[in-house]
Amino acid sequence: DANGKVVYPTSSTKPSTSTNTKPDITYCVYTTKWLPSVKNTTDYAGIQKTIISGFAAKASKGTLKYRVHTKNGKWLSWVSKYDTNNWDTGCAGIKGVIIDAIQMKLEGVSGYEVRYRVSTTSNSSYLPWVTGTSDYAGIFGSAIDCVQAEIVKV
Repeated sequence: DANGKVVYPTSSTKPSTSTNTKPDITYCVYTTKWLPSVKNTTDYAGIQKTIISGFAAKASKGTLKYRVHTKNGKWLSWVSKYDTNNWDTGCAGIKGVIIDAIQMKLEGVSGYEVRYRVSTTSNSSYLPWVTGTSDYAGIFGSAIDCVQAEIVKV
């Protein structure tokens, strides 16, 4: 300016930062093999009327933790990795054992939660959406065939 001070141009729009961007969720299921991964709710993971025995998911930000319940069994341990080649710690499930419920939670990203739903082999309609771990998606005793998930603002 006229007084010799450096004047920086101002902008009415702030540059976007990664903290303002909605995280994505990527997930896939195992039937007789790992099916292609799906991002957000653009599609669903699974094949109608085909049981799943494995599930893997990850978020683009924060840590996505998930676990599955096996038919006539119990909740398996929480998983926070996404590695379909590692059935011990990289995905949830036991190869060949039917999954009847899923739980997911997103940690480390304020203002967002994971929302998910499933359908079962006995009902082609999706069950209601579940957010976080307030509930679970599935019906104990009914095999899951399809999963949909997204990350939403809270």
